[in-house]
Amino acid sequence: MSFTPREFRNALGLFPTGVAVVTAVNAEGLKVGITVNSFTSVSLDPPLVSVNLSKHIASYNDLVNAGHFTINVLKKSQRQLSTQFAQAYSNKWENVAFYLNEYQAPVLECALATFECRHYSKFDAGDHAILVGQVLNFDVENEEMPLLFYKGGYHELPATNP
Repeated sequence: MSFTPREFRNALGLFPTGVAVVTAVNAEGLKVGITVNSFTSVSLDPPLVSVNLSKHIASYNDLVNAGHFTINVLKKSQRQLSTQFAQAYSNKWENVAFYLNEYQAPVLECALATFECRHYSKFDAGDHAILVGQVLNFDVENEEMPLLFYKGGYHELPATNP
């Protein structure tokens, strides 16, 4: 390779993404979650979505082994949630409004969109794994703007006129 991992990461950062938090409950009954910007649709029939998870995060095994998980797409006013869930070994759930869905996976309240998933498959991808979930239920809030990540920082879409 003629480039460093940092150069590669910087190049990837030129692709603007949304920001989401993946949440689940582990085998011990503890809530886990991590901020991601690698959420994508996979299939409409069956309804499948995926996230890429670093194998180096503390909650990696908990998330890839969870039977159910939720992908919570954040809106621009939820930057603090993104930062909170991105920090390793912190009390990520402090002052977080959530509820457990019928599958016992945490759902963040007031997210832009939530996708409640059943574990469908997992694929090895170098230092990451691709976690695919079958969407069992979703909810959307159409009146808000998404939280965006670009060039290593948070951004917002400009306001639009109706």
